[in-house]
This record gives sequence, structure tokens and C-alpha cells, in this order.
Amino acid sequence: MIRLRPRFQTLTLLVLLVGIVPLLAACGSTAEEDFVSWEPSDPDRSGSTPYPEEPEPHSTTESSGVVRAGTPEVLATPSPSMSNLTPNDLKRLQPNEIGWIPVMEYHVITTDPARESDPFVRTANHLRDDLQFLYENDFYVIPMRELVRNEITAPAGKHPVVLSFDDATSSQFRWISDAGGKRVIDPDSAMGVLEGFFAEHPDFGRGGFFAVLPFNCFADDTTSNTADDCTDKLTWMAANGYEIGLHTIDHQDLHDVSDAEFQRQVGENVIWVDERVQGAGNMSRVLVMPFGDYPDRHRHQEQRRMMREGFTYKGVDIKLEGALLVGANPTESPSSATFDPIFIARIQAFKESLDQWFPKFESGAISLYTSDGNPDVITLPTTIPADLEGQFDPDVIVKSGKKLVQYHPASGKVATFPHDAGKTARLTARSDRRVSTTVARGGDLPSKTHRECDGIQRGAGGLYVADNWGPQSAHDRTVCGSLCIDR
Repeated sequence: MIRLRPRFQTLTLLVLLVGIVPLLAACGSTAEEDFVSWEPSDPDRSGSTPYPEEPEPHSTTESSGVVRAGTPEVLATPSPSMSNLTPNDLKRLQPNEIGWIPVMEYHVITTDPARESDPFVRTANHLRDDLQFLYENDFYVIPMRELVRNEITAPAGKHPVVLSFDDATSSQFRWISDAGGKRVIDPDSAMGVLEGFFAEHPDFGRGGFFAVLPFNCFADDTTSNTADDCTDKLTWMAANGYEIGLHTIDHQDLHDVSDAEFQRQVGENVIWVDERVQGAGNMSRVLVMPFGDYPDRHRHQEQRRMMREGFTYKGVDIKLEGALLVGANPTESPSSATFDPIFIARIQAFKESLDQWFPKFESGAISLYTSDGNPDVITLPTTIPADLEGQFDPDVIVKSGKKLVQYHPASGKVATFPHDAGKTARLTARSDRRVSTTVARGGDLPSKTHRECDGIQRGAGGLYVADNWGPQSAHDRTVCGSLCIDR
């Protein structure tokens, strides 16, 4: 046997390591197709590209484990900086954070079933049924602020849903006296139904967005629910996870009013809410459009500019975070390339509407937003479902400061494309973008062309909306069916 001197032993080990390590690396790499994992560069450079401007060949970023150049490598376990989910989790939960999000729309809550012939009326029992359906189908209630600010905190595997209530009638929040004379929430008011359900289902999330009309403010002709009780109710709501937003000061249709009146209707409502509601419950920069009407695009482009860019009223700077439609379908994910916070769609909660949408949610016919549990990461499969065509643009996601992770739905594995492949993917996503027809995708309602939409008239009571946002809008698109908006 040959004995090597100690220094030659060391040299021999180094030679062996140099030869073996590349072999091990080669054996450990795979080339599964279409795996993508992107994240923004450092804050000073998080502009239009998520990649280092001049990557070194075969270089890596240790903090994320993402290969920036060279052949894509599958990551057996996602880095904590990218996702909190393992490949098994991804395979099991199938997160998709550019999917559709239902924003439920309620008005009057009653105990009289005969009143449900009005599509703006829902019985308390049917509201409970709606919540039970959502709970049993893995929905999770989030506040409106998480939707408009793209800060969704639904647990992994859950579908976010927002509950919204218009007009602030007493049927939504009513006080009664119990047997001992103590003031309690009427269990058959909307607030009573919500509080009871949330108490029984603490894993369902919590919240509700109330577009309050100041002249209503949950008052009626009883001594327990007067206008003087308004501030107490709003304070309680804000302290218990509910949000207060705008519906104009007079419930004014904004389709054709002067610029001064538009500012007054919105501005006075903002001031009214700001004076009464503190903290996270104050959502005085989210406006529910009365009757679903937006300022006419031909006569009131200045008002449409104010909705996007803001205005000052009585010394108060007002810039809307969002505006809500009346109906008629789930809204886009805030990480979607087509999401527009000034046009947030909702689902009206009446029988014919829910009979259309709930079965589609249950069957999987609609690609719902499914959370990865991390609001800083946007996770989606490598194969984009057909009903989300045109909604994925990696630039939109990364430019927002989010980290982007794609995974193979069959294996749950994540990986990275090299720099050039990422460019190709972005260009492909951009070129595939097209006019969104959300209602037509969501059901069997007819799709309409741009010109056909121009001719649709507004329906009675705002149930069906026809409006024109104008071709100069950066988000010019047409959504047709029971809802027709040319944005």
C-alpha cells in the first residue's frame, strides 16, 4: 500500500472534490418545463424588470435560491423568501392568485320571504345560507382594504370573498332589547347574522364593507335605532372588524351632474365618514357608485379624471382607492393584468344571480383566487386556465413589489427560467392580453362587441349597468353580459 505524505493527502482530496462536485450537481438538476419563480430586485431597482440588469453566466442569488442565468433548475423546496409552501403543499392546495374574487352585494335584509321578489332584498335565513355555502366551499372573508390594496391574507388554500352592504338601512344593523332590557344586536339584522356566523365559524375570517348613506345610518322609527345612535353604531363596527365606505352624501346618481356637484357628493361623504370613524375601519376612499352609474364619458371626463387622480374639497385631499359596480360577476384579482380598482365588479345576492354563480364556484367551472397564505408572494400554476386568459403579466406582479412564484400543478415543484427566458415569457404574456369579457366567461350570458355595448341602456334601479369609460382610458376594455362597461 502506498502511503502519501500529509500535504499530498490534502492535495488528492481537493482534486477529487473538484471532479466529483460538478458531477453531483449535474445529477441533481432536472429540466422540467415551464417552472418559473421571479421576485423583485432590491427596492432601488424594482422597476420594469424583475431581474438583475447584467447577470453573470450561471450566477445565483443565495437569498432566494433562484438561478438567474443558465438552464432552469427545479427547486425541491421553495426558499422561505419565495413561498411558505412545500411542493407537496402546492400540489395539494393548487394556489392561483390571479383567479376571480367574489364581492357579494347586499341591500335590505328581511324576515319576510315575500319581499324577496325584489332583487335588492334578501332574507336573514338566506343570508345565513349564503355564508354557509361560502364556508363549506373554502371561502374566507377578507376586508375590502385587502382587495383594493392587494394585501390579501386569506390562509393557504382558501378563496377570498368580500361582503358588501349598500345604503345602511336599519335592516343591516338594528338594536333591540333582550328579556332583561339590555340593548343587543337583532339576530335577524345583517349584523346579527354576521356576528352569529363568525362566532360559530372562527376559521371563516371576519368583516363586511358598509357603504353608508348618512341620512340612513341604520336608523328607523324605533327608539333604539335613531339618527342619534349612528356614531355609536359606526364606532362599534370599526372596533369589531367592519369597514365604512362611501355611497355619496345624498345617494345621488353621478351619471350626469356638474363637476362641483360631483365633488360635493363625494367630498361631503368623505368628511362625514372621517369625522366619525377611526382606524382600519375607515374606508372613506372607496366609493360604491349609486345605481351603478359612473360619470358620462362624453360629458364628464374631468370627473372620471378626478376618480383616478383625486381632487381637493374644502381643504381635504381625496384620492379614491376603489369604486364598486352594481353587479354582475366576480371581480379580477388585484394581481391580474386587467384589474382596475375603479371598476370592481360585484355579485348581487338574489336567487337568480346566486343560482348562476354558486354552482360554478362549487364545480370549479370558475378559476377562483386560491391563496398561498403569503400576502407578499403571488403564486400561480404554470398553466393559466382558459377563463383567466390575458390576465397574467409578470411585470404587473413584480412591479407591485410582490414576489412571483409559478409551480407545476402535477408535481408542485418550483424553479426559475434564465434571464432571457423570463423576457420571452413577459413578452408572450403581454401579447396574449385581450379585451376582458368577464360575464361571458363566467356564465352562459352573451358576449357583446364594443359597439353593441355602446347601445345598451341602463336598467331600472341600476340592476343592469351600461356605461362608457372612454377610449382614452389606460384600462379601456369592454365587459359584457348582464354588466356592460366600456372602460
